[in-house]
Amino acid sequence: MSKIRELVTFSKIKDVIDIDALGDKKKLVENYLISPAMEDYLVHLLNNIEKDSHKAAQVVGGYGSGKSHLLAFIISILSDPKLRSSIQNKNVRDQAEKIKRDFVVIHWELQPNDVELSEYFYDQVETQLENNYNISFEFKADGVPDHKKNIRDALEIIKRNNPTRGLVVIIDEISDFLKQKSREKIRRDTGFLRILGQVAQESDFMFIGAMQEHIFTNPKYVDEAESFGRVSERFQIITIKREDIKRVISQRVLHKSKKQRLDLESSFSNYAKYYDMVKANIDDYIDLFPIHPYVIQIFSELPYFEKRGVIQFTMQEVEG
Repeated sequence: MSKIRELVTFSKIKDVIDIDALGDKKKLVENYLISPAMEDYLVHLLNNIEKDSHKAAQVVGGYGSGKSHLLAFIISILSDPKLRSSIQNKNVRDQAEKIKRDFVVIHWELQPNDVELSEYFYDQVETQLENNYNISFEFKADGVPDHKKNIRDALEIIKRNNPTRGLVVIIDEISDFLKQKSREKIRRDTGFLRILGQVAQESDFMFIGAMQEHIFTNPKYVDEAESFGRVSERFQIITIKREDIKRVISQRVLHKSKKQRLDLESSFSNYAKYYDMVKANIDDYIDLFPIHPYVIQIFSELPYFEKRGVIQFTMQEVEG
C-alpha cells in the first residue's frame, strides 16, 4: 500500500499577502489561479475599469479565502501593463490586454484604529500620489467636507497631464477596521463607502474594497445590516467561493501527477462501492487528498472572528 507522501506532491505557498508590501509581482500574476466563477468576475471587472465611469467593487470572502491575493493580482496588472501577458487564464488575459490607458493605483491595508475612514482615505491618497506619482495634492479639510467634490478635484489633477488616466483606489481589511468602532462611527464610515460608490458611478474613479464574508454573524453588526445593504447597492459583489479555495488547494498545495491520481482512484474505488458520498464526489476526494472535502465546508461556515483559513490549515496539517 502506498504511503500518503507518495500519493501527493505537497507545496507550501505564501498564504498571507500584505498589499502594502508586494514582492515579485510577475510571479504573483503567473501563479494566480482563476476558477471559472472568478474568470467571469474578473472579465466583468476589467471591462468595467476600462470605461470612463464605473461600478465600485466589493470583494467578499472568509478569512484566509484569498481576498488579499485577488487584490494583489488586480493591483499588479493595473499598475504594470507588461504583467498582463503573464495572466494564465486566456479570457482574463485578453480582457486585461484590451485596456489601453494608464491608472494611478492607490492601495493599502487598513489597520484597526479609531480614525474615520474618510481621514484615512485622504491621508493615503495624498501620500501615495506624492511618493509614487510625484503629484502634489491636498484635500480640503476646512468645514464640512464635500467628499464627492474632493475626489473629483483629485481626479482633475491626476488627469491634468494625461486626460485618459484613471484613478483606482483599493482597500483591504475593511471588516477588521470597522469592528473596533462604535455603532455611530461605523455608520459614518459606511456612509463614506456609499459615497465612494456614488463617485465611481459618476466619474473615472474606481474603488475596490475587501471585507469578511461573515461580518453580520458578529452581534455588533446586526443593527448595521441595513446600512451595509445600502452600501452594497452601489457595488458589484465579487464573492470568493468554496470552489475557488478548492482550486488553490488541489492545484497549488496538494498537486497530483497522473500516476498519483490513478493510484488514488484505485484506492477510493474500494470505498465507493459502499459509500455513495465517495462515489458521487470521487474527484473532490482525489483532488483534496489527504484532506477530507468536508473540511472545506466546515471552514466556510466558521464565524467571522475565526482567524484561521483552510489553506493555512491544510499546509500546517499536511506538512506536519
